[in-house]
Amino acid sequence: MLSRRGIAHVISRNALVSSPAVPPEAASAGDHRTAILCCIASATAELHLLKTVGAPNFRRPPLVMVRAVRHAFAGVQQSDLVVEGSGGTASRETISARFPRWKSPDFPQRCAYLGSQCPRGFGVTKIVVAGDGRRLAVEEWGAPDGAAVFLMHGTPGSRFGPRPRESVLWRLGVRLFAYDRPGYGESDRLGARVVAHAAEDVAVIADAFGLERFAVLGRSGGGPHALACASLLADRVRCAAVLVGLAPRDAAGLDWYDGMTPRNVSAYQTAETWVGALVARFEAQAALMRRDPVAHLPYRDRELSASDQRVISDSGIRTMMASNFAEAVKRSGGGWVDDAVSFITAWGFDPAGIAVPVLLWHGAQDVHAPVRHTLWLAERIPRSHLVIAHDEAHFGALSAVPRALSWLVDRHRA
Repeated sequence: MLSRRGIAHVISRNALVSSPAVPPEAASAGDHRTAILCCIASATAELHLLKTVGAPNFRRPPLVMVRAVRHAFAGVQQSDLVVEGSGGTASRETISARFPRWKSPDFPQRCAYLGSQCPRGFGVTKIVVAGDGRRLAVEEWGAPDGAAVFLMHGTPGSRFGPRPRESVLWRLGVRLFAYDRPGYGESDRLGARVVAHAAEDVAVIADAFGLERFAVLGRSGGGPHALACASLLADRVRCAAVLVGLAPRDAAGLDWYDGMTPRNVSAYQTAETWVGALVARFEAQAALMRRDPVAHLPYRDRELSASDQRVISDSGIRTMMASNFAEAVKRSGGGWVDDAVSFITAWGFDPAGIAVPVLLWHGAQDVHAPVRHTLWLAERIPRSHLVIAHDEAHFGALSAVPRALSWLVDRHRA
């Protein structure tokens, strides 16, 4: 069995960008096997390998799983392992049948997944049912007694989108929630939804988890939805943060398309003029992403700024993005279409009416959501705090998330 130090070495050296470190509660208890298994379970869930194992781009498990299993599973009994959704133990035959590409006589448990022993906060999907009967898929990470923060994913995106590592969330004292917006991932679609509807769904999820007060953080396409919560749930939202977000389409005095990449301009203009064409376009792209998400990420490298190219050149980040996008469109491109349409139609609230503190962060070189959008918002949201990163662009927001969470925690506890 690995020592506590050995566990930390395996995780820190081999984990992907969003993979967790050993949770303090497991490490302090000396339960190294549980800690290792939970890290493997979380890494597996993040990559969505349990449901996309047949995809050609996932030919082998992540190193954090391989090395942890090789070093630490020697003394683990089959009865300690359960496969996601099986409700029972995982036999060698069951694992080999479900994961044929990963067969190995001495490595049958590599995709096994510890269920009931995992400490709380290790990203197990929970389903919350809205008042109209829709299913909303929710994930929770971080410190169980931490400040509650809702992370609103980008467009397209899912609950498996970019987030800090588990160890960072514990250090910051954050209990992080993410959910699939309607039409994405495991959440049911909602026809003709507007941006404002995010507040209703977040309120339902907060009620289900017993949360009275919380903060919201939205990145990219999640930005408008975070603002909706700040505006319409003012009695529950303590503060909000928006990273590389958009302004309303009818923003007075703003040239909405100025500085935006041609691909985004084309998509939004199509949404304004002929939604049917947008549906065909996004569904075709979604089909390609389901087939091979790594090869069909929803942006063109040649349109990215130099700073964004540096960010996504990291293989771990590209893999994480591919997992996120694959989950987003696993059933259809409907959520992607609905997001685009909601951005260019009336949002259902006025950002100028937001009364809570709002952090607005933007990379000056952003060509996906131009910085002018955030400048427009900063002029109108009374208690906004503006941060412009002059050497960053759109994906620079990934590294800004921990700082934004720290800002939210400080104000959440004030």
